[in-house]
Amino acid sequence: MAMLRGCKLGATLGFSEVILESDSSKAISCLSNSSENGSWEAVPTLARVKFLGEAFQNCFWSWVPRSANMAADALSSRDCAEMCDVVWVDRPPSSLVFVLNNDVLPCPR
Repeated sequence: MAMLRGCKLGATLGFSEVILESDSSKAISCLSNSSENGSWEAVPTLARVKFLGEAFQNCFWSWVPRSANMAADALSSRDCAEMCDVVWVDRPPSSLVFVLNNDVLPCPR
């Protein structure tokens, strides 16, 4: 679902190139190769992601280990109610500030 939202956000912002990262090697494999080999629960969503990805001039799928992308892991956690459907680009939730600082990313305060 995060990759689907990422594609939609990239399209809304008018990006012509995107790199979508996931810690799910199965999802990346399905997007890079054939979605027929994926989990039946994920195939419909991954098919929509792949379809939306084709609208970009360049769309790359990249696997990253969860340990290398703690911010995305924190965002995708269903336990983080304070981060759901809220635009917080300028003021991220306090629980995410720590993760962003550890990822050595600029973090607004």
